Amino acid sequence: MTTTVVNKRLLGFKPNANQRYIGRGSPWGNPFTHLPLSRTKARFQVETKEESMIRYEAWLRERLAKEQNFGRNYWNLTVMS
Repeated sequence: MTTTVVNKRLLGFKPNANQRYIGRGSPWGNPFTHLPLSRTKARFQVETKEESMIRYEAWLRERLAKEQNFGRNYWNLTVMS
């Protein structure tokens, strides 16, 4: 199965039945941000946007390795609407 990441705010974006929301507020959401924490749902503030992506990748890989059901739970997430 191929995974494609899309921005749901993209003009003309239409979700389908095979898409799942993985943004902040979901178990797969990035908990790191370079913005002030008061402006986002992130839990951890870092210096730059690039650092937030690097930290998110490491965090996600660690969760996938340690939590057996984390990857399987993807399909239990709410379908985008």
